[in-house]
Amino acid sequence: MNDQVDIAKLEKSHISGMRRLIVSLDSPDPKTMYAAAGKMMAHENSIALLPKAMSLLDTDDATIRRLMFRTAAQLMYGKYVGALIEAFDNISPAEREQVLQLVEERLRNRGGPSSRYEQENWVQALQRLGREHQPTVLGIMSFLGRPGLKWVKDLVSERIQEVTPAAIHRLNTIPNSQRRRLLRLAVERAVQRNRELIPYIIDALDEKSLKYATMILREGAWRERAMVAAKVARLGIRSCRGIVLDILADPDWRVKQALLENIDISKSKFSALLQLLGYVIADSHARVRGHAERLALLLGIQTCLDGDLERQRTRVEKRYRKQLLRAAQHNPDVDSSWLGVQVVVPEVELEPEEQEEGLSLGDLGAGAEERRPSPGEEPRPESAPASPDVSSLLAALKRTKQSVSAGTQESVLKAVERVDESAAVTDRFIETLKELSESFGKDVPMESLRKELRADGVTDEDFERALEALERDGLVYRSGKDTVSYVDMEL
Repeated sequence: MNDQVDIAKLEKSHISGMRRLIVSLDSPDPKTMYAAAGKMMAHENSIALLPKAMSLLDTDDATIRRLMFRTAAQLMYGKYVGALIEAFDNISPAEREQVLQLVEERLRNRGGPSSRYEQENWVQALQRLGREHQPTVLGIMSFLGRPGLKWVKDLVSERIQEVTPAAIHRLNTIPNSQRRRLLRLAVERAVQRNRELIPYIIDALDEKSLKYATMILREGAWRERAMVAAKVARLGIRSCRGIVLDILADPDWRVKQALLENIDISKSKFSALLQLLGYVIADSHARVRGHAERLALLLGIQTCLDGDLERQRTRVEKRYRKQLLRAAQHNPDVDSSWLGVQVVVPEVELEPEEQEEGLSLGDLGAGAEERRPSPGEEPRPESAPASPDVSSLLAALKRTKQSVSAGTQESVLKAVERVDESAAVTDRFIETLKELSESFGKDVPMESLRKELRADGVTDEDFERALEALERDGLVYRSGKDTVSYVDMEL
């Protein structure tokens, strides 16, 4: 039959085309060589060209080497996986990361190997890579079945000190059931061995895994507990129990403030928020009460997850009318017209006070001249008693004025000098504390800070005075018995 396909002839034609492509890769003409390398990646039988691509991974031509690594990343299997990882020594760390990202994209689009032997082969090859590639490697491991998940679990449970913050976020690529177990394990190990990962783990938690953060509320510092409270608030308050009650029972007011500041009303249930207000609107701390009153005011203009605005306004106003009126005065940025009152902030114009006219030395002189009789005039009877010498009085007043003026100017200059000197000491205190924080971390030893400032010419008395002033202003605080820390103003 004429329409019958000759399989042998067709196979021979394809092999001849691939042979010409391979020969073109060894051409001395760069144009021919680059064109062949580009066609190799898009060839329909490109997997048959994988051995040729692997043989060019150490070529001197940077363009060909880069293209061959990309081709091998899209096609590698079996023994070529380990060979490709070993050839990473021929490229820079940035190029290695690009190749690994291509591998991850390939697995995401086509799926990972199904054979247990092949999965273990991939894990054995990838675990040799360094920490700089850990996030991408962790993403690849999520496609390698049980062997890949076992590697991730061992990393989190036994080598949590080696885990990078970026790798924590890649835990979200792991299937749901395994991801929650790994997040719970990560919280436990981070609290015990690597507390620097706690903020990143909190950020990776979702509504179902947020319950694992209770360990942080029990054993964490107030900043870490405040991060948990902020995460709970951003995810929305659906029920006023469990971890929400743990936050409300926290002894530090800043934790409750973090919860109230970050509540997403659109993701929260109105009944839960109303119950929450009952706990915090009468709190002992003024800031917590202020944020609670602001939240009550916001419930009149923002709709909750399960409610309508009119119903919210009616119930909130019925229970907290007094607090709403007070919140309207302190929160002019929030619309309070729904309360039926208009809050007017009076504009006070300060008028310059009238200066009282005093008695000058000239006035004294003029008065004396008026009282002095003329040469042909007889003195008045009432001026018969002898008056003190006016010139002597004027001279004394003039000397007094000069001494007072000079003394006042001198005292002002001395006060300005003292203020400038005090400001310079506090500035040096803050700068030195920030520099030492890069070496010691958040908690800087007091003695090291004192020693650095003493070398800069600051006495112990000035040191104590500057520390007291900065503590009073809320810029630094004593984080321990012999340590001092700089307040994080972004929290």
